[in-house]
Parts: sequence; C-alpha cells; structure tokens
Amino acid sequence: MITVKFSGLLDLENDKNTLFLYEDLLPPADVTLNQVFEEILKSYPKTSEKKLKQAILFLNKYQLIAKNRLSAKLKSGDELTFLSPASGG
Repeated sequence: MITVKFSGLLDLENDKNTLFLYEDLLPPADVTLNQVFEEILKSYPKTSEKKLKQAILFLNKYQLIAKNRLSAKLKSGDELTFLSPASGG
C-alpha cells in the first residue's frame, strides 16, 4: 500500500486528506510518481494534473526537487505528501 497525503489547497479541494493506493494488493514493481498521479486523478476527478505537478512533494519525509521527479520509484509502505502552494492577502 502507498499512502498519499494532501495538504493545503489540495486537501480542501478533495474533501479528504489521505488516499491509500493499492490497499488490497501489492503495488506493481517500480511504480513511478507519474503512475501515482494517474491513480490520484482517477480517484479525485476535480483535481487537475497541473495542480499536482505544481505541488511541493515529499516522499517518506524527504522533498523531491529534481526535474525528473516524475520518474521517482515508489514501493509498498511509502508515504507521498503533496503540499500545494497558496498565496493571498
């Protein structure tokens, strides 16, 4: 199972702050972040891919900052956190 947490605007938009992927089975070997995005978009159709890609991402509490972060590999037991940027005055 891969745990996906949402914080900030994504949390408010989805009315949920946690999603469990592959809960009943082991995730396929070498699940990429891009594949996780696809699963999130299926579960939360109100969320746009653009918002997901603009979010600050943490994998197991370490920030993913590289340009190729979409190819990051995830495995069972991983925790992915999306922190969506917000601004205003």
